[in-house]
Parts: sequence; structure tokens; C-alpha cells
Amino acid sequence: MLKVIQSITLKQKVTLRSCDEETFEIDESVILQSNMIQYCQKHIKDDQQQKQQEEQEEIVKEELVRWDKQFMMKMDKKRVSALLMAADYMEIEDLIDLKCRTIADMIKDMTVEQVRHIFDIENDFTPEEEERIRNE
Repeated sequence: MLKVIQSITLKQKVTLRSCDEETFEIDESVILQSNMIQYCQKHIKDDQQQKQQEEQEEIVKEELVRWDKQFMMKMDKKRVSALLMAADYMEIEDLIDLKCRTIADMIKDMTVEQVRHIFDIENDFTPEEEERIRNE
């Protein structure tokens, strides 16, 4: 371990003392270079670790997406609806989003009548109201 014990600014030399009490002088620029190298090594290492972490997070995210799809494929419409209501009550945003995406995917190419049938939604419009809405 080295300690800076004296700095001579006219010559731009620094006197260092080693752990066995030997002293020696080096150019201040050497210390600056050493500090720069240390800084760069740390940041390169941190950047590499961050990149590896991001890659790992992406893999985990992809695995979760696959698992979510399989999870949702196992559910019937009643269970999907019940789970959506429970997720909403418990404020589990990721599960709410997943359920909403699943329901949207289920109904995206269906007619209004098909959606009503799947979710047991009673048509409370009169035929006249329905016709007016369709014309709008």
C-alpha cells in the first residue's frame, strides 16, 4: 500500500511511501495515468456487468412472456374473467395487463354478438337503439 506523503509542485513529482516505509519519487503524471486506468477498468467492468445483466433480464422477460402465454391458454373464459377481477381488486398491474391483452386477443375478430355470447353479456338495447348505433 502506498501513501502520498509529500507533493513537490515545482518539479511535479510526488513522494510515495510504501508499506515497508521505503520512499520514492514519481512523476505526478504517472499517478494521473494510474487513476485514469483504474477509472477506465472499473467502468469497463461495470459496463460489461450491466450489459450481461441486461441480456439476462431480456432472457428472463422472454421466458416470462412464454410462460404467461401458456398460463393463459389453460384458462377458460370464466376463469379469465374471475382472475381479472381478482387482479384488479388486489391491484396486480402486470396480471391485469396480461388478462386485458388475453381478452383483447380473444375478441379482436369477433362480432358484438359473439363477444356477448362468450362473456354472457345480455343485450339491453332495444332493436331501435341497436339500429341507431349501427348507423352512427
